[in-house]
Amino acid sequence: MEKGVGKYKITCKTKLIGEDLVIFIQGGEKHHIGAISVGLPRESLNKKGAISSDATTVAIPYHKEDMIAREWAKNTSKIINRVTVAIVGIHIDDATSKDIEILMDNNNKLLDEFIKLIKDKINKA
Repeated sequence: MEKGVGKYKITCKTKLIGEDLVIFIQGGEKHHIGAISVGLPRESLNKKGAISSDATTVAIPYHKEDMIAREWAKNTSKIINRVTVAIVGIHIDDATSKDIEILMDNNNKLLDEFIKLIKDKINKA
C-alpha cells in the first residue's frame, strides 16, 4: 500500500511472524529505521470485554518517527488482538514544515486505509 508521490510517498508492507504482525513504513528520500514500536493488545481497563493496547517505542537518536510508529503499532494491535511491531523510517533532506505536513498527511491517510482494510478482512472472516 502507498500514499503520495515522489519524495512524499509513504509505503506500507507487512509480514506475518506466526500470528503476530510486522509493519514496515517507509517514505521520503532515504528509507531507514528511525523508530520501532511494539503494540501489545490487552483487555480494556474501561470497557469489560473490549481490547485496548499499550506500546513500547524506541526512537533512534535524532529521529522523529516515534509517534508514527506508536500510532501504527497501537491501532493495529488493538484491532487484530495480536502483537504488532511497526518499523518506521521517513526522511527528506532539509525538510521544511510544509514537507513534514505533506508526509504526515500521507501517513495518516495510509494508516486510515490500512485500518479500514484490516477491519474489512476481519468482518469477512
